[in-house]
This record gives sequence, C-alpha cells and structure tokens, in this order.
Amino acid sequence: MPPVLNFKRYEPFWAGVWMLALVGYALIGVASAPFHGDEGMQVYATLDYYTAFVERHPQDLLTNPPYIIDSRPHLRLINGSLQRYGAGLAFAIAGYTVEDLPNAPGWNWGLNYDENVAGGWLPQTDMLNIARGVSVGFFMMSMVVMGGISWLSRSRIIFYTATTLYALHPVVLLNSRRAMMEGSLLCFGLLTVWVMLLMVERLQRVGLPSLWQWLGLTVVAGLTLASKHTGAIFLVACWTSLAVAFARQVRHHPQRGILGLGGLGLSGVGAIVLFWALSPALWNAPWARFQDLMATRNELLNIQVSIDPFAPTLLWERALALLQAPYLTPVMYFELDTWTSASAIQTQIQRYTQSAWAGYPLEHGVGLVLTVLAVWGLVGLFQHASSYRLSILIWLGWTCLALMLNPLPWQRYYLPYIPICILLSALGVDRIAKESPSFLIANHRQEKAHNK
Repeated sequence: MPPVLNFKRYEPFWAGVWMLALVGYALIGVASAPFHGDEGMQVYATLDYYTAFVERHPQDLLTNPPYIIDSRPHLRLINGSLQRYGAGLAFAIAGYTVEDLPNAPGWNWGLNYDENVAGGWLPQTDMLNIARGVSVGFFMMSMVVMGGISWLSRSRIIFYTATTLYALHPVVLLNSRRAMMEGSLLCFGLLTVWVMLLMVERLQRVGLPSLWQWLGLTVVAGLTLASKHTGAIFLVACWTSLAVAFARQVRHHPQRGILGLGGLGLSGVGAIVLFWALSPALWNAPWARFQDLMATRNELLNIQVSIDPFAPTLLWERALALLQAPYLTPVMYFELDTWTSASAIQTQIQRYTQSAWAGYPLEHGVGLVLTVLAVWGLVGLFQHASSYRLSILIWLGWTCLALMLNPLPWQRYYLPYIPICILLSALGVDRIAKESPSFLIANHRQEKAHNK
C-alpha cells in the first residue's frame, strides 16, 4: 500500500505554493487595470530620481515656500518617496530618460481626460506598466506579510482565508496594481504590524524582544512613513500595542518593562530619522519643512473637499462607511465625476471588470456575507483574550478613529482599514468552523486518544 501524504507535515510547503498562486494572479492583471490620473503624476515625479542619481544634483531637491500647487517642490513635499524612486530606478534600468516622462505636472486635474491626453500628460504605456510593476511588487510582498500576520494565529483556516480574501480583494487589487503609493503603503504598513506582533509574542515567551526585532521595527516603520504619510496610522497602532504590552510587564518585571518602553521611544526616533533621510523635501530646516508639510496637506485636503459634491461627510456617514467600505461599497475607479464621460476610461473599466483578473465580486450577497463574518470575528476577539487578539483590537481602534476624522468619501483612503476587516472575516470563518459539531466531535476524539 503506498504511503499516505502527510499534508500537516508539509504545511509550510503548501502554504508557499498557495502564496505563489496568489502573487501570480496579482501580477497577471497589472496591464489591464484602468488608468488613474495620479499615476501620471507619480510617473512624472520620478524626475527626482534622475536629478539625484543620474544628474547627481541631490541639492536641487531641497524645498522652500511658497509651494505652488503641482510644482515639483509641492509634489515632492506632499507625496511619499518609495514608489517615486523605485519607478525612477526601473525607468533608468530600462533605458528611459527624462525626455520620455509626461509633461509637468504629470496630470492636469483642471482639465478633463481627453484634454490631458491631447496635452501630452498621459504616460507612455510601457513606462506606465513598468511603474505599475514596482507598485504591484510591493503589493506582492504585502501578501506574504499578510500570510505572516495570519500565520501567527496558529490556525490554517485563518491563514488561507485571510491571504485569499486579501490578495483577491477587488479594491486592494485595483489600487495596488496602479502606479501609485498604495502598494508600498500596504507593504510596509503591514510589515510594521507583523514585526509588532512578533515582538509581542516574543515578549510573552522570553521577556524582551530581540535586537533584530527592534532594528526591524525601526526600519519598516520609517519605510512606512516614506511610502505615504498616512502610513502614520500603522505606526500609532503598533506603538500603542507595544506600549500596552510593556506597561503590563512593569507590574511583574519593572526593569524589563521600563527598558522596553525606553527602547520603544528610541525606535520611534529612529523611524522618524529614517523617514527624514528618505524625504529630500524635508532635508532643509526639517522642523520648518514639517510644518510646511502639514499646512500644505491641509490645503490640499480643503481643495479636495471643495470639489467633491459628497464632502465633507457627516460623522454618521463616516461611521456607516466603516461598516460599508470593506465589502459593501462598489469599486471606485475614479473620484471626479468628469471621468464618467471619458469613453476611454469607461472602456478600460468595462474590459477590466469583465476579465478574470478583477478579484472576487462584492455583489450578489458576497459582500454581505463577508461583512457578517467580520462582525462575528470581531465578537470573537472580545471573547477570547490573548496578546495577539488585543493587538488586533488596538490596530482596529486606531484605524477607525483616523477614518472618523477623514471628511472625504474616497475609497482608497480606506485601504489601511481593509486588511484588518479581512483578518476579522478570517477569524469569523475560524469561529464557525471550530464551533461546528463535526469539529467539536473530532476534537473530543483527539483529546480522548491523547489522554489514553
């Protein structure tokens, strides 16, 4: 009789095969994703890479007020740097020069789509796909990270459910395939969460995180801020979770707890320093430039609110959006109503949605089922206490608070929130599976056999 294949023994192998399949799916659909105007701006912004590394004039990247909207200093100040420099490096390797970049500022939001195309603001297709490849590369790494986060739950049900729902989520897929900052934001934001969870776990077992974990937390947190400034919400959640863990330790091991809180402060300073080093717009008089950053982002937010007929949203609308955004809201392909009349964009959207690469549908009750599962998983977090579940709750709480302060109903601003809800849905599936009669009977038999 041939030997029976032991799936449990080869679990890491099968998990790796599954992750490769999900990564391949994300990569295949890159070229078919409908275009967004911010992609043109990000492609144009790679001019900073050529200035710093090809022309070798990094001093030209310093900024000073006034910041004219859509000027290079303005774009450099309000945007993260990782996607910009990653795409710039890819362009240089592929042999492109600054003459191949779209006209400044990359996309003119004062004109409609057809006027932008006629004015030379649409990036070349090959360059756009290269820049998208950088973004989806970050996204593919974030899939592995999501696998790591769910693997810590010690449940294969949670692992396979969470990685599948994340990798195939239509909103996450669309925005991460585009040449924008969302791919790197999710990658390093989730990586910060993963490192935090590993540190909390080691804290429970050993008493203190390792030096490598401290170093890893500092680096990935700095890269999160350099990806997109709104990544700060990941850092706030992670630092709060670790602060709670160390504060609880103070009661039983005061020296370890105080040492941990001190290390947390040093790690935070290191992350900010790394963010500053990767942000040339802040090199010149850092504190003054940081104040400029806050003022300029606030100015941009006011402009965005003024042009959106549904903004600013009321508090009850923001609270309702927390329930609807993960699974119950249709995919938002653009934010401006003028794009509705752009026939080229409508054709791209239709072709994309009818393909096999747009992720799973949220219609036909699918989104409702996933929402119910997320609520069921959230209830389970309160019923079963553990450091892992407490950290997830803190992450969820801070993210919800940040979104309640957001006056814009734009879907991609909810991207940092979707992975948490996906994890909650996976926890909900796990609860249902483990509370089913068949699982309880099998578990009872296993306990009886172990006792014998």
